[in-house]
Amino acid sequence: MALLQTETDLRFLGADGTPLAGTLTMPASDGEVPGLLLIQGSGPTDRDGNQRPHLVPDLLRNLAGMLARFGIASLRCDKRGMGAVAGSLPTNPAALVDFARWDHFVEDARLALAALAAQEGVDGRRVGLLGHSEGGLIALDLAAGGTASPAMMILVATPGRPIATVLRDQLGRLGRRQGAPEAVLAGLLDENDRILAGLAAGEGYPAVISPGLAGLYPAYLLRYWQGFAARDPAALAARCPCPVLVLAGGADLQVSAERDVPALEAGLAGRAATGATRHRVSLIAGASHNLTSVAAPDDPGHAGPLHPDVQPALAGWFRENGWI
Repeated sequence: MALLQTETDLRFLGADGTPLAGTLTMPASDGEVPGLLLIQGSGPTDRDGNQRPHLVPDLLRNLAGMLARFGIASLRCDKRGMGAVAGSLPTNPAALVDFARWDHFVEDARLALAALAAQEGVDGRRVGLLGHSEGGLIALDLAAGGTASPAMMILVATPGRPIATVLRDQLGRLGRRQGAPEAVLAGLLDENDRILAGLAAGEGYPAVISPGLAGLYPAYLLRYWQGFAARDPAALAARCPCPVLVLAGGADLQVSAERDVPALEAGLAGRAATGATRHRVSLIAGASHNLTSVAAPDDPGHAGPLHPDVQPALAGWFRENGWI
């Protein structure tokens, strides 16, 4: 394994010419190395995988360090309009709706992957995608769309069911933890199902959204939600033409190891027509949504080092694919 690494700031243009910025991590090497684009999860998550000040698992930063020790380069980026490129965020409400649409995040990932492949010291034939949670769905959407040809994909804590189904589970669990009456909660969950069904069909927000749901659907995220709601991760997985590792935490409180992982595996197993049938599922018992160790069943695992089983799971996958 490589023992040294360097980190540099990388600037490039994303979808519609929007400036993007990221951290390129390069291992010490005398030759060209493979590389992975690291794509963070939903919300205002920074390039390191954090939502400061309350959620600081450093997931992508920790993964970048681990990859460098394997001799693998990585690029992790700020989302459009955030972090080092916050100045590009439109102030006009209509422009902001278009800026934040789902397709732009997918195109940003394509251009970031190309930027990584073009770096000196990176083997452009061996670059791939590692997506966490929503980032895994962006990776699947990119690969299934045929506009990029990643050499491999790693799906970390990635939903295997449409977001309407996943969100129903999440909201139900949250409502019960907060003591919401079942009748009230059932009405709220049904309302959310209707909202997402309409968005998936290309409709706008309903005229009235209950206060308990309104925070999920701000005006500027309309185009984002329309794209997100219309995606079926398992169907995208069935069209993915590269080897795929599904890396999941058995104690994940956001994505279900019992329901999402089998859905992804079923999609991947049906890829005989693509010729890319190689996939592996690594389920890490006691690991959270952020791949940290949990102390109790209700511990969200928002901080701490990576679970000790992450390194051997990744090492085995990279050896299987000839990357280390």
